[in-house]
Amino acid sequence: MGKIRKIMSIFIVSGLLIAGCSKESSSASKDYGLKNVTFPLKEKVTLKFMIQSSPLAPKDPNDKLIFKRLEKKTNVHIEWTNYTNGNYSPQC
Repeated sequence: MGKIRKIMSIFIVSGLLIAGCSKESSSASKDYGLKNVTFPLKEKVTLKFMIQSSPLAPKDPNDKLIFKRLEKKTNVHIEWTNYTNGNYSPQC
């Protein structure tokens, strides 16, 4: 009897986690139907992203060499919202 309860509990908890984390997000971008996109872009584009990083990492991710190189090659600038481990709490 205890084994069945344990299995049922696992299924119930799994179902709750899936249901809680699968809500629709209204902040997602609409589908622009882009096709045949080539880089670098003709016009500079700015995107906004959120990132979690180590407190030892640069406060501005654009100071990282990899992001500087990617921006130069793609003509895409990213405005980062950077959270360190201490002030970021993940939510579904």
